[in-house]
Amino acid sequence: MSNTHTDLLDTAYLQFSFSVKLFDYLDRKAPFDKDQFDVSLINLEKGNILNLPHNQFNKYADIVDAAANAISISFGAAANTLYEAIKEKRKDSLYNKRLETEADKIECIVYMIRCCFAQGLATPTWKINQAFHEVKYNLNNKEIDLSALDGKIFEAQDIGGYESLFILKDKAKRLGMLN
Repeated sequence: MSNTHTDLLDTAYLQFSFSVKLFDYLDRKAPFDKDQFDVSLINLEKGNILNLPHNQFNKYADIVDAAANAISISFGAAANTLYEAIKEKRKDSLYNKRLETEADKIECIVYMIRCCFAQGLATPTWKINQAFHEVKYNLNNKEIDLSALDGKIFEAQDIGGYESLFILKDKAKRLGMLN
């Protein structure tokens, strides 16, 4: 079993991809038989029992809503894992950096995305630290301007869409920010 965020980074991104694909699948297969999905499950793992009763979802829309929430939650988890993996390689605190290099700005953007979800998974909200308020970064022709986001509920469009997290990861790798 791995002990570093770097080792688990690809899995975090796969979980996000799984959530998006699950939502898309449910959308394409709609409507399907809710009763075939919403069955009773008992999972025994290491002496623990997880019992999920049948009919937890009142209607098909509840299943779709849960899948949509899984996208947001897994996106936040991937952002958090990316930030922690960056920290494993770049030991200096973000607060000690001048935020002038591309690597510093990427780390700052990822950190601020991570902080949105730390404020609450149900309603991730931008809380821009004053030290990072002036950071602007152009990511594939989409300017991310942190000063315009403080207090706003997170939307993927704020950073150019969900794919931006993949682009940030790729740029971090290219810049040697990840082990």
